[in-house]
Amino acid sequence: MSKTVSRTERRRRESRGKIVRAAYKVFSKKGLFRATLGEISEEADVGKGTIYYHFPTKRELITYLMRTAIKDLLTYCKERMAKIEDPSERVRKLTTAHFAFFNRRRALFSLLFFVRGALQQNLEKSYVRKMQSDYQEYISFLAENLDYGIQRGAFRALNTMNQAYVLEGMITGFIFQWIINKRKGTFMDKAEPLIETFLHGVRSNENK
Repeated sequence: MSKTVSRTERRRRESRGKIVRAAYKVFSKKGLFRATLGEISEEADVGKGTIYYHFPTKRELITYLMRTAIKDLLTYCKERMAKIEDPSERVRKLTTAHFAFFNRRRALFSLLFFVRGALQQNLEKSYVRKMQSDYQEYISFLAENLDYGIQRGAFRALNTMNQAYVLEGMITGFIFQWIINKRKGTFMDKAEPLIETFLHGVRSNENK
């Protein structure tokens, strides 16, 4: 009996994985609003009923993808920042971790970029609240690392939530321009001047 359950669960996870990978690809090409579950079904090579079993609506699929993406990104960043105590180095590692993460997951970045814009659209309030909650968790993580620098006396006493939005915008804008201009190489090739510009703005006078 246990083998049958294990096999069923394995197949369920495999089909869910196929849907998720197909969704990243379709959404990155067509955007959140124009893409349909039918197109995702075709890309994943599964029946529509299978998609509806896992994700009854497109919005539920988008919410799942965003939450998973943010969780994976935060985990990736935290792993690469582990044991780094210098505030500037923490921000530097945090930023380069973004570049490394999205350099290998460009379709995922495209999805997050579309979601970021979708938050400004006239969607159902309950749906927007869920999306904003996930996005806020990410922004709070950035702010916590800037707070760390202030506590250590390395950064000026700025509004860290505001600066977190600045940092996020800098990273997002840089990656977006890199992708749409189809530049060669990795994002990290040109990252250092960008990071240093941000750090120059937040460092305390004694550390400049």
